[in-house]
Amino acid sequence: AAGCVIASSSHSLLPFLIAHFVFFGLLGNSAFFVPLLTNVTHWFDVRRGLAVGIVATGQSLAGTLWIPVFTHVSERIGWRTSFLYYAVFLVCMLPVTLALRRTPPSKPAAKKAPAGTAESLLVTLVSPNLLVTLLSAAIVCCCVSMAMPIVHLVSHVTDLGYSRARGAEIIAIALSCSIFSRIAWGWVSDQIGGLPTLLLASLLQTVMVYLFSLTDHIPSMYVVGIFFGLAYGGIVPAYTIIMRHLLPLKAITLRVGIVLFFGGVGMALGGWLGGRIFDMAGQYSLAFLTGAAFNVCNILIVGFLTTKYWHQRRMKAGAST
Repeated sequence: AAGCVIASSSHSLLPFLIAHFVFFGLLGNSAFFVPLLTNVTHWFDVRRGLAVGIVATGQSLAGTLWIPVFTHVSERIGWRTSFLYYAVFLVCMLPVTLALRRTPPSKPAAKKAPAGTAESLLVTLVSPNLLVTLLSAAIVCCCVSMAMPIVHLVSHVTDLGYSRARGAEIIAIALSCSIFSRIAWGWVSDQIGGLPTLLLASLLQTVMVYLFSLTDHIPSMYVVGIFFGLAYGGIVPAYTIIMRHLLPLKAITLRVGIVLFFGGVGMALGGWLGGRIFDMAGQYSLAFLTGAAFNVCNILIVGFLTTKYWHQRRMKAGAST
């Protein structure tokens, strides 16, 4: 809310950037998303993936709903007044956060849990720090791939000779599909586990980003956009589910924050790299191919962890019988 007030009253670029960098980013969105995702994992054991997927839909739903709302309101009353109205809305939301102050019921039980529980199954082969490092590298690669269509698809569509409205529609469809896919992938992770879910979603995203580089007809791009939204929607929440399942509860929020920080790095790198490749090659097809290559690296890392995890599970099942 303070960032909205600063942005609305800024008359130069510096305070406007400070409002976005410090108040919207550093102290705003970064302080919401990670604690929300991590907190909900402490409340659910049976349907944890579905719960994380439902909470994570907030981001996609916001992108789908707020963008047209802000566009309409800004055209009517101006962007400065729109910022002030949004600040009032955020202040009114503050009492709702009191509902999150309750202690999750799993905390007392978690303190008594033995060190060798199923949650730390993979850690017997891969140390917690190495697991966080590998997941951080994986999320950088998949988010580089994810960012390229999201950031550059509208420009790519206009370069092919179509209107910007067609490109915006494709992105809107992808965002809308990601709302439902986050819930669907959350349910899938409850059935098969977080690592296989991440592997499947990453494979589908790789194929869709690759197809963006080949497709130049609008009807086909709509179809690819739909499946791209269905793919990428479940990727970021899967990392939270994986870490909550495989790592001990101590410092779990810090570790989730570290991995999702590198997800933001990957998104920023993907947006910049896509533009850089276009400046060098004069087309976005090569950028999408590069994004697909990054996602292959992500698949190799996640595939390695998935193989280790299932091998350890089979060994433990054999030892128990």
